[in-house]
Amino acid sequence: MGAKGKQAAPAPAPVVENPWRRFTRWSGMNDPEADARLDEADADTEGGSAGPTWLPVALLVGIYALAVLIYILLGRGQELPQVSPDEYQYTALARSIADGNGLTYNGGPISGGLRAALYIYAIAPAWLVTDSLTQSYAIAKAMSAIMVCTVVFPTWLLARRYMPPLVALIPAVIMVAGSWMTSSGQLIMENLALPLATASLAALVTALVKPGSRWLWVSFAFALLAAWSRAQLAVLIPIVLLALIVDIAAQGRSGWRERLRPNRWLLGVTAAVTVVGGIVILAKPTVLGSYSGLQANSDLGRALPLVGRQSLAFIAMSAVLPFILVVAISLRSRAWDESRLRSLLIVFWVATVTLVIVTGTLTTAFAGVTWSIQRYVEYSL
Repeated sequence: MGAKGKQAAPAPAPVVENPWRRFTRWSGMNDPEADARLDEADADTEGGSAGPTWLPVALLVGIYALAVLIYILLGRGQELPQVSPDEYQYTALARSIADGNGLTYNGGPISGGLRAALYIYAIAPAWLVTDSLTQSYAIAKAMSAIMVCTVVFPTWLLARRYMPPLVALIPAVIMVAGSWMTSSGQLIMENLALPLATASLAALVTALVKPGSRWLWVSFAFALLAAWSRAQLAVLIPIVLLALIVDIAAQGRSGWRERLRPNRWLLGVTAAVTVVGGIVILAKPTVLGSYSGLQANSDLGRALPLVGRQSLAFIAMSAVLPFILVVAISLRSRAWDESRLRSLLIVFWVATVTLVIVTGTLTTAFAGVTWSIQRYVEYSL
């Protein structure tokens, strides 16, 4: 009996993690660190039962499906393209791809070439279904609604790190209820560019919270896809670079080297892409394709008022009060002492200021345009 009692207890069997658990942990749906922070206030409370982990995910999918349905139904009221020349060009290009002729417009290549064509390829299957212009246009708009509403997923995953999963559904709902969602009823590149840019910025925030994690490369990958979907979003590469620089500088003299070390490779990559890309564009503007005239036609004398109008457009698009709230939080020094909140503020301000300045300056190249173009600055909302 004594010998048996002295025998070592058998080692516990290894826990096999199923694919769903691995995915939820990888994507941030299941974040033990966030759960621990949420439970800190109730650490001494016993007997509480957590809600089902599947419920927020199920509700998120339901929100997405409902938003897609609503925007498809709303889009039925517009039977023909209205945004000129964008929708007419994209419709013709998508039909050309479906017919096997590649990116041709009116029988020939589009003037200067189209570098950001991911959205065109994405909607091209609509013209494989039917030859009817109105029917294929309606199908392409439905596909656009499916694309743009995916913005709820990166929004919820980011909000999930700052608030309980059910509460994090509120920012996701807001993202599919804003004025920027009117693009779902049109064939414009923002329908794919918005969720890709949101995913890039959300991953960037997470990367700053967790230095050296894979999220920095995820952010970079989504930035490349967003740039392929919307040429202006090539600015996401310098945004990633600037956010890293600001985050490193925010660590002070004693901590900047430690913060630089895990991010040095992507910092170098984004710096190289930004510098080399800038030199190439200045030396050979034709690499911009159909946007090759931006450099020659930009008027810096008109930049300041247009940058101001873009700023006002962003504030108005954010419904004013949320913007004021962010400003108020940013003015509190304690907000910059908390690593998670600091990361969010860094990405928000770097992305917003960069987008406003760049889009306001580039808008000067459009002859006769004296107004703001709101959809150019919607990405950091």
